[in-house]
Amino acid sequence: FDPVSFKAWLKGAVAGGVTWSIQPSHQNVDVYGNAAVFTCYESRNTNLPEGERIRETLRITNVLVKQKGEWKVVHGHASHLTPVKPE
Repeated sequence: FDPVSFKAWLKGAVAGGVTWSIQPSHQNVDVYGNAAVFTCYESRNTNLPEGERIRETLRITNVLVKQKGEWKVVHGHASHLTPVKPE
């Protein structure tokens, strides 16, 4: 993952008229000393400038480590779920 390339891609998408609506749910954090695991579901709606709308649901997991008093994400994972809106 290259954050510089991702920022450039994101900037281009926004400039081109793409918008997102992201709604997290079922958020949970488990802390283990100086480490933590954050999980949630994300319902995402992507609206393309041509009018197409993409709906997706993801299961998100982030691992964080506390360094110098600040929590930093050291690993992230996202899995697309099917069906898009699980019960």
